[in-house]
Amino acid sequence: MIEDSHQDWEILAGLSIPTGDFGSTNMQGGKPGYATMGFSIGWGYHGELAKGFEGGFIQMFSYNSIDETEYMKLFPSGTSVDAGGWYHLWTMGGLGFAVPLETSGRFHAGGLLGFLMGFSPSITATYGSFTASQSTSAAQAISYGAYVGFRVTRVAIDLHYMVGEPEYSISATSDSYTVSGKVKQPTALFQFTIGLIFN
Repeated sequence: MIEDSHQDWEILAGLSIPTGDFGSTNMQGGKPGYATMGFSIGWGYHGELAKGFEGGFIQMFSYNSIDETEYMKLFPSGTSVDAGGWYHLWTMGGLGFAVPLETSGRFHAGGLLGFLMGFSPSITATYGSFTASQSTSAAQAISYGAYVGFRVTRVAIDLHYMVGEPEYSISATSDSYTVSGKVKQPTALFQFTIGLIFN
């Protein structure tokens, strides 16, 4: 059994799974992000605050590409689209509880609160001789979420739910004009990771 007292540093990697508007392709009544499943890498720390309770932090980088097949439906038939992806850096603190298990492990769960830095995808659409492009934009937002996971010897298995809504300054340029505006993008991810523990 892992002892109640713990000071765990972790390196994590896994899947970045979009949910809600962020993973939607429906323009009716929402703010679709057209995000597909991607990957996450990061690091974190969990330490005991009192018996049964823990605190810590996590910093995760996530990448999700654009579903170009669905995104092309926004344009006239015959348009070619070259789209980048969504990049996010999540820096969050957490508070929760940790329970030692009988079979050499620990279960833990808690809440997260922190900061999100997001980068929107660059997009270029070409229709015949007409080309329009949208450059990437950076934005910040408060983020929140929750986590649940297990510790088995030196292996960390976790599911993090992270949410934020950055407001991007978008600029789209064609051969003859430029359109600019601000867009809030609801961003929600399940990040399923497996990690290695150092303590």
